[in-house]
Amino acid sequence: MDIKAEIKRVLSILKFGSHPGQDVAIDFTASLGNVEFEGLNKVGARTRIYNSRLGYGSYIANDSTLTGTRIGRYCSLGPHITMPTGLHPTSEFASTSPLFFSLAGQAGRSFVGEQKFKENRFAEDSWLRLIGNDVWIGGNVVILEGTRIGDGAIVGAGSVVTKDLPPYSISVGVPAKVIRYRFDQKTIDRLLASKWWERDPEWVESHADAFERVETLIGLLEGEGPC
Repeated sequence: MDIKAEIKRVLSILKFGSHPGQDVAIDFTASLGNVEFEGLNKVGARTRIYNSRLGYGSYIANDSTLTGTRIGRYCSLGPHITMPTGLHPTSEFASTSPLFFSLAGQAGRSFVGEQKFKENRFAEDSWLRLIGNDVWIGGNVVILEGTRIGDGAIVGAGSVVTKDLPPYSISVGVPAKVIRYRFDQKTIDRLLASKWWERDPEWVESHADAFERVETLIGLLEGEGPC
């Protein structure tokens, strides 16, 4: 390992305001800017993350690009995930080129003197995308701006997420569509009500065996009451 290069990388992360929590592993080839880590996070090789937040126990594999995304706890994000930014007009405007509607200078300059088209779609506040808790996203998935992926959802490899996906759904395809749900509606409602991911991480780890069966976990949580 090039020690000087590693020191430079760490200093660049701090310069951009990242806040690594405990047990955070960042590959030395990753690029970060304004990223918040809650703890027990891992970032794979050549992955780029900007203006985002990773909840406790969430990881991102190699060669992914994330921007403006809030990721919940205990999420698993595969390799080559892309979260593009920037919208283009598809009707009314005669051209889709930003030369005619944007001041951002994507093409080097602009033909207009004012912003004429809203280029971003936000899911909530300043977040372009919201990914819930306990979400599994396969490799080569594209997630567009303004979308929300619910708690416990699964997105199959190669899918393109163009709209919100409900909690505990399994979605695949281009565009991604729900093919089924992980559990029956009653079980989903009980899991959502339990909000087990909000429990103290030490509690979750000490009760890991209960996660082998969903009924065991729900029974335990309902027996103990709210966290």
